[in-house]
Amino acid sequence: MSKEEEQYYREVEEEQEYNAVLEAVERGDESAKTQLAWYKLSGVGGCKIDADGAVALLEERVKDKDAEAMWMLGVCNEFGRGCEQDISRAEELYKQSSDGGNVIGKILVENESKKHSRGSGYLKYKSL
Repeated sequence: MSKEEEQYYREVEEEQEYNAVLEAVERGDESAKTQLAWYKLSGVGGCKIDADGAVALLEERVKDKDAEAMWMLGVCNEFGRGCEQDISRAEELYKQSSDGGNVIGKILVENESKKHSRGSGYLKYKSL
């Protein structure tokens, strides 16, 4: 299979997965809102990028204690995607995500704790 064919099939698969997530949200599957937010942030599967819409979905899911949504909303707050940049809120969301069992949240908190103990500060990133 050529690279062009692989790309085509990957895009078709991503669009099918995106449509399945949309259907799940329409059926009332609350957890699918976190996945839909990812699509809105990434533009994968033919989804139009909509960071504001993604943040609104993530805010809903954070109220339901969704650890993945906490991590994703933390990233949005850290970089100001779909919301004002708020490093303090990002730190809080990463900690909540970690406490909720999200692996990426745990890694971020552990890494930042190590940096902080060396005096290098917290969350020194500039862009995604």
